[in-house]
Amino acid sequence: MSKSNKDLFVIGAGAHVPYGFPSGARLKNIIRCFYYGSPDLMDDYILGQAIKNSLVRLSTQISSEIYTEYNWLWENRNFQFSDTFNELLKSFVSDFLDSSSITIDAFLSLHPKWSLIGKLIISKILREFERADPVRNYDDNWIEMFINNYINSSDKDEIIRFFPNVITFNYDRLLEEYILRRFEKYLNFTEKEATELLGQLPIFHVYGKIGEIRFDDIKGEKPQALLQASRSIRVVGEEREGLINEIKTKSQEYLSNASRIFILGFGYDEQNVELVFDRKYSNRNGLGIYSTNVNLSIKTIRNIKRNISDSLANFIKLRSSELYCNELLRDYL
Repeated sequence: MSKSNKDLFVIGAGAHVPYGFPSGARLKNIIRCFYYGSPDLMDDYILGQAIKNSLVRLSTQISSEIYTEYNWLWENRNFQFSDTFNELLKSFVSDFLDSSSITIDAFLSLHPKWSLIGKLIISKILREFERADPVRNYDDNWIEMFINNYINSSDKDEIIRFFPNVITFNYDRLLEEYILRRFEKYLNFTEKEATELLGQLPIFHVYGKIGEIRFDDIKGEKPQALLQASRSIRVVGEEREGLINEIKTKSQEYLSNASRIFILGFGYDEQNVELVFDRKYSNRNGLGIYSTNVNLSIKTIRNIKRNISDSLANFIKLRSSELYCNELLRDYL
């Protein structure tokens, strides 16, 4: 199939699970394991304990920022800050678990007082998964298929022209890291050339990302780098009007120019659907629109039909088995 700069990819958390990144449910379980055992998932318990201990240790070097955000902690200023932060962290985990929120993002959107702690946790956990070098550890390598379809020429203008528009709901930088390594190891671009070219590609992180360009900045985690990463991500609920307008403007630009849409690992949360999709663009005649279908309920499919596209709902309903990212791209890209 010929390449097109008008393809659009919408990427959700499920698309990065094959590379070891956690789903929303697993992320919640890792946070639970900061203070509460989970014998059925021992790996998550070990990881949760390690991340909690690391956060407590790093917190002593960003204590002024934490005191500023949670000024009532001054009452405990005569105690070791690590002990104070540990109690703060435990309070957050308790509130999060007691809320029965399905994801930490949903919890933070309704509880802005926990924004800093929640974002530090998200950033630390995901940067730990980046540290594991997921580019070399995977089960379902759809990104390799994506890259081989869109990045073959060493002509930089051609790469920019053919590269699809990408809307991603992920905070991590997995896709960017894959692309950088393609530029450097296959096309022999220098790191400077690769970084500059990546910056020109239309990859839009809806809620921000946990760092600038690549995984290198996580080596020997520095407290200020973690703090900056946490400040680079957003949740719906904060800066609401400006954030929503920015997302909708960018999404409508991409949707209106799309000749094909590929939706990977997206859970079709109603808030996210409302942010990104506009039925007058996504339900156009002749638009090829394809999606993975793992764990999608009948109710979700009805909402897809009502809010996104008749043809997409029919595409999903007609699948007799679960369709994963690599299978979708193999058959329809």
